[in-house]
Amino acid sequence: MTKKIHLEKSTVKRLVICLTALLLAGLLLGAAAWLRGRLDSQQAAQRWAYEDTRLAQVSCFIDERAAFSQENVQAFRGVMGNKFRENSMEPPTESARLWMDAFSAEQNVSVSRERTSANAVAVGAGGDFFAFHPLRLRSGYYFAPDDLMEDRVVLDLDLAWKLFGAYDVVDMELYINGVRCIVAAVAENAESWPERETYGENMRVYMSWALFEKMFPDQGITCYEAVLPNPVSGFGLAMVKDNFPLQGAQADFVENSARYSLPNAAKMLADFGKRSMKTSAFAYPYWEIAARMTEDWHALALVLAALILLVPAAMLIGVLARLIRQRKKYYRAIWEFIKKVFDRSKTKLQTKKKEKEVTK
Repeated sequence: MTKKIHLEKSTVKRLVICLTALLLAGLLLGAAAWLRGRLDSQQAAQRWAYEDTRLAQVSCFIDERAAFSQENVQAFRGVMGNKFRENSMEPPTESARLWMDAFSAEQNVSVSRERTSANAVAVGAGGDFFAFHPLRLRSGYYFAPDDLMEDRVVLDLDLAWKLFGAYDVVDMELYINGVRCIVAAVAENAESWPERETYGENMRVYMSWALFEKMFPDQGITCYEAVLPNPVSGFGLAMVKDNFPLQGAQADFVENSARYSLPNAAKMLADFGKRSMKTSAFAYPYWEIAARMTEDWHALALVLAALILLVPAAMLIGVLARLIRQRKKYYRAIWEFIKKVFDRSKTKLQTKKKEKEVTK
């Protein structure tokens, strides 16, 4: 008959508290992991990774008054190419690229078709914009930076429905600020939280930078993004910051691929509340605002998990302290147990030996 194990009420209480704390911490850490993979706009380095090369995704948000142009981007690309060669960094194959970049800006526009019109936000997209922002297409195809036809645009679902009452409207004609354009694709609206929150009620149309520049010749680039080699932590960010033509209050740099790291979470806690203070003319796009929301929640989840884990950690320390204080008693009990096991084994051997002698 087996003996029932009786635990003191205080012990049971401690076990329940410890298990509950571990469960809550596990849920919070799971939520943090979920947040890290929510936004496609923050995963460009992972999508573009090749072989064993470590990559970093870096963004630069530019003061609207800086009048940063495509010519500035071209000059920066030349500087970066020289820096890569100085550091003996080459692409893995002749046909491959060592890094990629994109740039964009936004303006309000009027979009019309026959008797229907709507106000929308136009996103001027240059470089490998759709590699950084892989919009989910309902129909059609992306326009490319080197397309000869500069008049092709991508509509979001709301704008396509408003103008055409349908989503399959590829190659249909419309006018943006009076300029004739052709629909290249219709893209899903922002789907994931929190992009749904930051996308807002504005309808959007994405157009090539060449077309955007013709419509708004005085509008400069406000968002520059790059994915580049990052052999050691911080290398990619430093490369962009040190060589970018704008510095100080004119440019705000972010390493997207490191924004969910533990050091960054600690830094955010140190600057808690300061990011909400607008002290510059940066026009952050909706995807960056969404990223900052997930970054805040991610840091909060990690902090709460760490605080909750202090409970079982404190209990474990208490148990270890008690074991240390009462070590002599436990040593004696362990010695008595070993001695008892040894005596039983010795008795069994003697019994077997006697049985063998009797059978002989």
